[in-house]
Amino acid sequence: MELFLTMRKRAEFPNMMSYPVEDMPMDVVLRALDIVAESKSPQVLFKGNESFLHPDLEMILKGCQKRGVIPVFETSGLMPSMAKKMVLDQSIRMIWRLYRPTFYSEADLAEMRENLDTFMKAGCIVRLSIMVDDPDADYEFVREYMDTYKFDSVTFWVSCLTPQDKIGHAMEFYTKLTKDYLMKKVRPMLSCGIMPCAMTDAQFGFLAKSGNQFGRCTPHLGVLPDGRVCHCEEMAMLPGPNLSMFRTERELQKFYYDVFRELQWTMDVCPECKQCICIPGSSCTGLSMAQKAHKMLQDFDKFKQRLAEEHGELSEEERMNLLWQMTKVCMILALYTDAIECLEEIRRQHPENPNAHFYLGICYWETGRLSDGEDEFRKCARVSENPLIALGELHRRLVQNGNTIRARLLQAEIEKEALKMQQKEDGGQTKA
Repeated sequence: MELFLTMRKRAEFPNMMSYPVEDMPMDVVLRALDIVAESKSPQVLFKGNESFLHPDLEMILKGCQKRGVIPVFETSGLMPSMAKKMVLDQSIRMIWRLYRPTFYSEADLAEMRENLDTFMKAGCIVRLSIMVDDPDADYEFVREYMDTYKFDSVTFWVSCLTPQDKIGHAMEFYTKLTKDYLMKKVRPMLSCGIMPCAMTDAQFGFLAKSGNQFGRCTPHLGVLPDGRVCHCEEMAMLPGPNLSMFRTERELQKFYYDVFRELQWTMDVCPECKQCICIPGSSCTGLSMAQKAHKMLQDFDKFKQRLAEEHGELSEEERMNLLWQMTKVCMILALYTDAIECLEEIRRQHPENPNAHFYLGICYWETGRLSDGEDEFRKCARVSENPLIALGELHRRLVQNGNTIRARLLQAEIEKEALKMQQKEDGGQTKA
């Protein structure tokens, strides 16, 4: 799990976050640590612009110690002396974000190097993350750091929002760097920002032979300063639910895996990827999850604006199509509140539409309106040719929510409905 501890910063580096809430409150931090402590891998990554600048750093570390959670801090290497002392006293593990030298002042660069020297001599575990903010820039400077210091690992980080056709120069440098450090103890790895289609055949073949794995886009969970969860920094713009809604990390992972399954195979937003050989080989799922999410949100805004600006020129069918398109985006991205607004309008216009009731049932349930959700599932069953689909979904959710008694009663209803359908089908065959 990743916690975006603070938006505070010491210097202006690329890809810094901007967020209304500056520091994560301690109650949110401790709630997240409780969830992490129950997982199979009790490790947490503290992120944010400069994680060591959080005002309650000492309390956070005590919370980790009390719960047996291993803290890892992401840093640019600029930190107050108090944080530096804590790192040395507790041997805190770090991910060291290394930017191009042009982004450091002379004083900051000197401080960063001094801190790195101190931690390396103390035997601290440090992973290097080479921050590739401009794929066309020169990154030869990283060799000095890789030759001078013993890093636990080296990651070549490229934002997954970078268009794949713009990564060629950076990919060329990365391949050469990998060749040069092939026989050394630590060689660079790729982040999830580069997919196979950004590589030439020769690059892909060499990296495959050398055992280098590209960074597949898979869910890893983050918590924003206000307590809302997100998939990652690039997808922090999605209004995820609050951390308090989840009891365990498994529940939280399931929520994001559900969103990911939909996003991975949504090819409407990247038709050019349908012909890519990486798709059938399961090496890639089209554009990155973040790119797809951003594109879908842009489409949603266009649909919404078109509805707001129309003055009677759209037919009823066109209006319904727009509402359904907006609903589709919201359901995929788990924007259930916005989906409810669209679906309630569809239901008002077409109260006998079973799909409107079914998806409203899902949205109500996901937003905590369980009784309203059950009503919609039952309405869907009444107006559907096959009531078992809606009743089955309601049954699954009752079981998942721990309502076993009501689930058993509903199971009896489902069996009766199944018997009625069978008798109706048998009767129709007899007449035929």
